[in-house]
Amino acid sequence: MNNIFFTKITELLETKGISTYKLGQICGYSHGAIIQMIKGSRSIPEHILNKISVTLEVPDYKLKGWILADKYSRDVLERALHLKQEYAGQDKLIFTAKIHELMEQHNLTINPFAKAIGYNQGWLSQVVLGKEPVSKKLMDKLCAFSSLSEEEIISWIVADKYSVEALRTAVGC
Repeated sequence: MNNIFFTKITELLETKGISTYKLGQICGYSHGAIIQMIKGSRSIPEHILNKISVTLEVPDYKLKGWILADKYSRDVLERALHLKQEYAGQDKLIFTAKIHELMEQHNLTINPFAKAIGYNQGWLSQVVLGKEPVSKKLMDKLCAFSSLSEEEIISWIVADKYSVEALRTAVGC
């Protein structure tokens, strides 16, 4: 793990003269919980990320970018940024569009595609519509069927979840 988020937050806290204890009070969390969040051993709820953003006067997309840089490889982040830009202005989720492209390549509709990858059609439909997350099991089945890397598929998911600005920040780290 890179600890970019920890390093950047620590620098900002020092610059602003705010202790992690005080940040915890501002956010309504214990000192220990805030430390875990900053170090990346505990996820940061969106509302806490917003409080940190306001307190440290840093746009939330930068905070998210630093977290992404710690969590994903540069390759995943660069692919996600490219996809986000390529699919800009489209109403469909990138994951959905990519699955539809994969089905078209094999001349399959959703039901035969689900059978071909060995996955429940109902669950697959929910995932493709963005109503359910992509499970590890589905990821493995998609990789085996398509010969795509897990990193490629993860980049679809990351591109759907984060803004161009957050992805640019992450790639720039």
